[in-house]
Amino acid sequence: MLRALAVVLTFGLMASHAQAQDNIVPITEGFQQIGPNVEGQPEAGFIIYGPSARQMYQMMRSPEQHDHCTEGKVKMDPSGFNCGIDPSGEATCSFGYNFANQSVTAGPLTC
Repeated sequence: MLRALAVVLTFGLMASHAQAQDNIVPITEGFQQIGPNVEGQPEAGFIIYGPSARQMYQMMRSPEQHDHCTEGKVKMDPSGFNCGIDPSGEATCSFGYNFANQSVTAGPLTC
């Protein structure tokens, strides 16, 4: 099932609620998918693209690697959260949440 993504993402450490409000970046470019993963466990998958994905890519501290799927660049953290930039310059991030394991996953993007 696809639905419009309307997620609020905060960047950085927040010292107070007021400071947190200043750091909120609304994400309106993308979609979510909720359903069983390949193991049959309940999982939500999210794909973010556009300026929000580019900002997330730039903030990631993971090393940049060649993306053999798009022939672009990709960064992936240990949880599987990943962002990439394709050869045309389009940025995309993918991540999921596994409800059974209560963990972040790589998300729905595959080659």
